[in-house]
Amino acid sequence: MLGLSQAQQDEGLDENMLQLYNQYISVEVSEPMWSNEGVVGGYRMYRIITKLKDNPDYAIQVHRRYNDLKWLIQAIQVDNSACVFPPIPQQVMGSQYYKDDSELINQRVQGIQRFLDYLIQHNILCANKDLEVFLTG
Repeated sequence: MLGLSQAQQDEGLDENMLQLYNQYISVEVSEPMWSNEGVVGGYRMYRIITKLKDNPDYAIQVHRRYNDLKWLIQAIQVDNSACVFPPIPQQVMGSQYYKDDSELINQRVQGIQRFLDYLIQHNILCANKDLEVFLTG
């Protein structure tokens, strides 16, 4: 769990109370795959599996592309401009982009995982509606 800043503490925010509103148990990023493979305009999709506290035995699965991740960070920054965000992985270009076993692709999956873990563990950002839409569809 990420601690509250001094400003949040000064405002009387309680870390335990904020975590009550966190609906997420876990997020897992895996299985990058192609959409429209071999077609001009094809792109890589990432499977994201989310488990929620209200139904821990059920996992929500969505597929998102890198542009969806860029949208998410822009949307969250609109309402939370004072928050510091971890970097998202760089966009992969060139011949490495097309290799499914590329180390760059594995690094991207790990980077997306770190970014989403940060968001769902953040006391304020975990309640963001854009994050909910991104994770649950």
